[in-house]
Amino acid sequence: MKKLMPVLTFAMCLGLGFPAGADEDNAYFDMDLEDILGLDLEAQEVRGLTFYGYMRANVERVYDVPSVGEDGSTVTNTDPMEWSNPNFNLYGQSRLTSNIDVLFNVFGEDTDFEIKNAWGNLKLYDELQVRVGKQYRRFGLFNEKLDQAPVFVGIEPPELLDGDHLIVPRTTQFAVHGQTEVGTGDLYYTLDTDNSESGAAEDVIPLGYDVRYKTNNFVVGVSGYESSIAGGKTSSTVSVGSGSPSGGVLPWMSGDKYRVYGACVEATWHRALIQTAYWIGDHEATRNAADVLTLVSSAGINQAQKDRFLGENSSQSRETLTEDDVVTTTNYKVKTSYIRLGYTIPTEAGTVTPYVHWDWMDNPETIQSKTYGGDNEAGFADDGQFTKYSTGVVYRPVDSVAIKFDSSVHSQKFNGKTETYPEVRADFSFAFKM
Repeated sequence: MKKLMPVLTFAMCLGLGFPAGADEDNAYFDMDLEDILGLDLEAQEVRGLTFYGYMRANVERVYDVPSVGEDGSTVTNTDPMEWSNPNFNLYGQSRLTSNIDVLFNVFGEDTDFEIKNAWGNLKLYDELQVRVGKQYRRFGLFNEKLDQAPVFVGIEPPELLDGDHLIVPRTTQFAVHGQTEVGTGDLYYTLDTDNSESGAAEDVIPLGYDVRYKTNNFVVGVSGYESSIAGGKTSSTVSVGSGSPSGGVLPWMSGDKYRVYGACVEATWHRALIQTAYWIGDHEATRNAADVLTLVSSAGINQAQKDRFLGENSSQSRETLTEDDVVTTTNYKVKTSYIRLGYTIPTEAGTVTPYVHWDWMDNPETIQSKTYGGDNEAGFADDGQFTKYSTGVVYRPVDSVAIKFDSSVHSQKFNGKTETYPEVRADFSFAFKM
């Protein structure tokens, strides 16, 4: 299936089977919080501060997770049911003049608060606008919408945007963007930049880009990211032992120069939805030898990962290994793709949207332990590959309320055999305005 993804994406880019033109059923998809709350934030008149947002809670349980027993055989264990802490996102947006907008987005959970977005946008023309401040990078179909849980079909994000193995940093600080009418739709472009993942650094200038064409029922786009266009390498957002990174550089790298590129497509036809994408992250990296030895001794890496990090020295005991035994230079590719299908059924009691989702990722460099910077998915597998199949349903009694249930099955090679394990999730969210 994964070998067919580039062909499928190209075919869909041609718009096969999805004619352009308006269709009122398409209102079920491609919505945002402003749409479902009936906020006309695109109006040109100057306005005061508008508050809106959503609240959310979810629960999940994972069954029959395989692990290696004391005798080397595979054993399974079921995790306890886990409720998330109820949380919320609060947006504030204002039009200061006819061509200047500001927005902030605050995430809250228990007593913790985080500013997710805080930017101002200056529109010189529709075709030329400048946005400054913390903002979500325009990348693919989901990055800008992940903080709007009631909006999108499904509970889990595509794996490329999972917080344990992001392939690009989600936010940026400066963007030039615009749009113009082309035929029956609009052409959008974005160029963005900010500091490196580890902060300001000499000879490190990141660059993100996105170009997409959008009609009433069709979106096709290409997105990309260069960790530096100035030749320098960047390091991770975290150190080894401090969790998973919030960008594409793994914690045990002393330096990494990488590029991510790919394409995405979204098409609707009456009440049906299809979303698909294919991405590649191409890394030229240098491992930190001391950090790798920490992984070998403390992170519980498997034999394939030892072979990768240590080469011909992988059979040595930890006590005899030195930093000179570590393979420090590594070039590798992270590849991922997904297909998401949904169909909305209107009823007198609201809308019901069953959906299916297929997701695949290949990351040969990562490890299992999240504490040491891994992801417990690709790093859980013998070969760095895993596939996830999901089915679920979204029930909306009204547009501003979403009740979601789904189930997934993970499949990967583990301990020499193909192993699968399921998980179930429920998610409850509702949007509000003040």
